[in-house]
Amino acid sequence: MAQSPLLPTTTLLGVTATLVHSGVSLAASQLVIPSITHLTPAEATSVFIPFYHLGARIVVPLAVISGISTGISAYLIPEKRHGYATAAVLALASIPWTLVVMMPTNSRLVEIGSKRGEEKFAGEVLQLLGRWSLLNAFRASAAFAGGVVGLVTYAELI
Repeated sequence: MAQSPLLPTTTLLGVTATLVHSGVSLAASQLVIPSITHLTPAEATSVFIPFYHLGARIVVPLAVISGISTGISAYLIPEKRHGYATAAVLALASIPWTLVVMMPTNSRLVEIGSKRGEEKFAGEVLQLLGRWSLLNAFRASAAFAGGVVGLVTYAELI
């Protein structure tokens, strides 16, 4: 089967972007969140809020780059369209997952962080951070799966 000369580039870009996305997300859940759960609610939310906004500026472009790149790979190789399309969907899934599933948790943490007297929210902040970490780890897993699917799909061609 003849390959487009663009295929290695689009696949490498897509797989790399989604695996970096997965790593960033997993590190957030496994390193950042556990290290702020011992802080006061005011301190924890003051760390979470900029971390959350910075993360969005990193993770969303990685998801989009990966989705577009593996989507192009699906277009370039119709015989492997299913694998590349699956990789693209898994990479892009983090965006609706965040908007639909994670946003209530994100919004509540930001809301608590903007209030005075956050100490009365101590239990809720701890619960929300734990929930965020779990939801984010799921997002990291989906991105990782997308990277693996893209890599396996490409490996079947070489």
